[in-house]
Formats: sequence, structure tokens, C-alpha cells
Amino acid sequence: MGFLQKIKKAFIGISVICVVLGAFLVAVPETVNSVICYGFGGLAIVYALIRILAYFINKAEREENRDAFSGALTALLMGLFIIIKPGLVAQIIPFVCGIVIIVNGVSNLQHAIDLKKYSFKLWWTVLVCALISIVCGSLIVFDPFAAANVLTIIIGVSLIFVGLSNIWRYICVLRKIKKAKSADNLVLLDEDK
Repeated sequence: MGFLQKIKKAFIGISVICVVLGAFLVAVPETVNSVICYGFGGLAIVYALIRILAYFINKAEREENRDAFSGALTALLMGLFIIIKPGLVAQIIPFVCGIVIIVNGVSNLQHAIDLKKYSFKLWWTVLVCALISIVCGSLIVFDPFAAANVLTIIIGVSLIFVGLSNIWRYICVLRKIKKAKSADNLVLLDEDK
């Protein structure tokens, strides 16, 4: 199999994986969020155990980095917490994002008021954006689990779009190549005459 054939197969394969993964994210966002939490929790535990073992086995590690054990123990506890309470962790991240969005909206609200004071014509556009930010941030804060699911669904839809658009682009390129080859064959036939 030639190099270009391998690239074509890899390109189509990646595109199909994007579509399938995206469909999975859209179909079961709660499961995906839990799996992600379990994955991060597991990685934190593995990292912590490696660091703890290194601390006790390697004397130089103990002397060089006296905080290594406490950092590893913190990572271990965080990993355990993430695995024990994946739903809570999945809610905390959107909650914090919601608070940040609300604070940004309030800041923009203040800017809109200042712009109105200075007779800026489009002050109201900043006001509208500020109000939308405050409303969206509030929705996220009051229902963070739904926000996490919506975010997962948006990522899934985006992956489906990326995969399908890549496949479509591939089909369009193939059509162009076929047209170019048939045009070249016609030119060659005309030259033979």
C-alpha cells in the first residue's frame, strides 16, 4: 500500500472516530463526565503512588524535595475524592466557570453604565452582552450538572461536525482529482491526434 493510500485511510479513520466519539458524547453525556472524572482520579492516584514510592525508596528525593511526600499525599487524596464523588467534581468545574461568567457580566454592566454616562452611542450593546453573561452564568451556577452535560453535548456535536466535514472535504477532493485526471486523459488523447 502506498504512502498516499495510508494517509487516506488514516484521514477517513480519524474522521469516523470523531463522528462515533461525538455521537457517544451526545448520547450519554453523564457517563462521559463520570469516565473523565474516573480517568483523572486514577491518574492522580497513580502519580501519587509513584511519587510516594520514590520518596521512600530514593534518599536523594527525600533530601532534595522535602515537600514531595505532602504533595503526593495531596494528589492521592484528590484522586480518591474524584473517584468517590465524580458527580460532585463534574458539578464543581461548571459552578466555578459560572461564577467567573457572572463576575465578568457584572464588570461589563458597570462598563455599560460608564459608557452611557459618557454618551457613547452603542453603550446598550455592552449592556445586552453583560445581561446575557449574567443570565448564562446564573443558569450554570444554579444547575451546574446540566451545564456539564450541555458542554459535553456541545463537544460531541462539534466532533460529529468535524468528522463529517472532513469526510465531505475528502469526497470533494477526490471528485476534483478524478475530474482533473479525466481532463488530463482528454488532453493526452487530443495530443495523440
